[in-house]
Amino acid sequence: MPADAAAARLIAVVKANVTIDANKPGQPVTTGSDYVMTRPKGSAGGINPLTTLVQAGVAAGMTESTARSNVASQLGIAAGKIDNYQGDPPASDDNVQDTARWIAAFTSVALREGIPLAVHNPAVAGAAYELMDNLIWFNASNYYSRSLQIAARPAGTVAATATDERARKNGGAAQPDFGSATSLYRAAYLTPTGWQMCGRNTPTPVITTTGGNPSRSVYCGTSVAITINQSTPVTGTLADLVTNWQGRGRSTASTTTAPRPPTCWVPWVARHCRPAPRRPTAAH
Repeated sequence: MPADAAAARLIAVVKANVTIDANKPGQPVTTGSDYVMTRPKGSAGGINPLTTLVQAGVAAGMTESTARSNVASQLGIAAGKIDNYQGDPPASDDNVQDTARWIAAFTSVALREGIPLAVHNPAVAGAAYELMDNLIWFNASNYYSRSLQIAARPAGTVAATATDERARKNGGAAQPDFGSATSLYRAAYLTPTGWQMCGRNTPTPVITTTGGNPSRSVYCGTSVAITINQSTPVTGTLADLVTNWQGRGRSTASTTTAPRPPTCWVPWVARHCRPAPRRPTAAH
């Protein structure tokens, strides 16, 4: 029996609207269905959303030690925090902090919604790709678009780099990057070295982003976002696609009203996400 127990991965079943969240004593976990948290076999300790993410890496073929290291780099936390983050300030939607405890609480959102977790593997190179972020189209003379151009990531590096490509026409006139009330880039971010305007390629890189699910992105060298991906295949005409998106409702929760880059990158991938803390921004 002891040998069998050591060879089995540990699980904890969270019962919908019954199980109490230790982060919110006295308040049952609100979810539409039960879900399971896990811990790799042969390891001692508690079971939480971050150990569940480690187990996702093990299930993908990584050793536990490699999965732990990859999870830590993916989320930007110390590896020791995977098991012991309760010393961090309590997680709160009203006071979001860039801590392992908050990231664990956010990871539990994916578990509650049945969104698969994934651990990135920096040892494997990543291909370049593009994400259409936003498209507002009236006609060829009046539109706005934004896409994120993610560069290929060499093997051995944790994060990929990306540029923030935007375009807008008003009455047929292309709008400039900077310098007007309708310019494409109108936010300055307070960085450790002072205020920084961020644009298409300034600073370089404008965006860094890890892989995996959840992932961590940094915009303009200072604005941090933790993102959960939920991919959904889409088919049909553009009208069908618009109807599909409209039926999904809001998928972004923001902790600031200051201008900032969207945390959720759509439409090709539907994302559920909330931003981690970010430094003050100012409209240009």
